[in-house]
Amino acid sequence: MSRHKPKPIKYGPKPAAPAPVPPVATVPVKAVTPVVPGSRPAVAAPLQVAQAVQASGNTPSATTAVAHEPEPMRTRSQIAMGRALKDVSSMAGRDEKLRKAYGSLCHAFPVMIRQNGLCQTLAFFESKRSPGDAFDVMLKHIVGTLPGSTGNMMERIRDCGLQEYLHFTRELLDTWIYYKRFAVSILGVTPDLAESERA
Repeated sequence: MSRHKPKPIKYGPKPAAPAPVPPVATVPVKAVTPVVPGSRPAVAAPLQVAQAVQASGNTPSATTAVAHEPEPMRTRSQIAMGRALKDVSSMAGRDEKLRKAYGSLCHAFPVMIRQNGLCQTLAFFESKRSPGDAFDVMLKHIVGTLPGSTGNMMERIRDCGLQEYLHFTRELLDTWIYYKRFAVSILGVTPDLAESERA
């Protein structure tokens, strides 16, 4: 029994090697911290920020503008008290006659407004004023008290509407509470002394 030898297998030409694939450039991705709804994002502490700036060498120079905190808001009462304190304190070093006359007007002014109205009271002060006397100083302080006071005060009071007129009256009455208080504590003019001065 004859054995057949297997025929050798003939292979074709080897396939060409595939072209090399160029490497893909990788872009660094920053880690993102997940934000939980209702929570605040993490903020670097001021010390960490200062250390980072110092390490980078970008230390601010002396000419760098410094951010200032905004001026705190004040109430109307605070503004009125501050103005009254400034105005009355400016009369403390004046002569006794002028100081007492001014303090007397501080007590009389709101009473005259309630009895005669703002227009008649200002007209009376205007008729009595002389340069540098108590009426003159008082009218200047009244002008400074009225909001947005510019130009001639008498013309403004005369030409303003009803709502603005009532607003000016309330503003002066509310502010003059502090003038009366400081007339007593700073100038030493009490209501009783004011009555005797007017008499």
